[in-house]
Amino acid sequence: MITTDEISRSFRGAYLLLRGRREGMREFDTSLSGFWRSFQVILLLIPFYLLLFSVERKLYLTQSAFSNETFPEGRFFVSGVLTIGIDWIAYPAILAILARPLGFARAYAPYIVAYNWSMIFVAIILLPPYLLYSFGVVSVDALLLLQLMCTIFVLRYQYTVARIATLTTMGVAIGLVAFNFVLSLVVELFIGHTIGI
Repeated sequence: MITTDEISRSFRGAYLLLRGRREGMREFDTSLSGFWRSFQVILLLIPFYLLLFSVERKLYLTQSAFSNETFPEGRFFVSGVLTIGIDWIAYPAILAILARPLGFARAYAPYIVAYNWSMIFVAIILLPPYLLYSFGVVSVDALLLLQLMCTIFVLRYQYTVARIATLTTMGVAIGLVAFNFVLSLVVELFIGHTIGI
């Protein structure tokens, strides 16, 4: 299990990478056990995902013919959990195959560790629009605009993590971020279509 000390150090590492500082990589445990433990970060993100589910449910209700009585709660929840779970492992799994051809096989584990821990700050960056919408402070249109702005910032952050952690070229780092973004969309659309949400 992740210790509080590891959480503290990794949080600091992710923050330093957010500021573009390479020394942030020294804060992560990039050993084999540290690599596998980094996937437990998803447990720390459960509160964020629950809020995300709540906001997406509200959006469905306002933009579809569903009512509180007819909303497919079970399918919606299963679709969300499957999307998050598959998305969480698909990118690292595919990169395990592509890392060598792309020239960062030795940096693969450190990159995935940094990427997993950086997801805490990704959640923090994306959180404000969801909270504002959840409390009725902003409209759907404002939410979408704020989401776009935050997503641009998140992509920039993920680029920084990829560039620093993999020690590769700008082109490869951009490609990793773009591939991850598209992969997440494909997983979400596939699961949603399969389950019928």
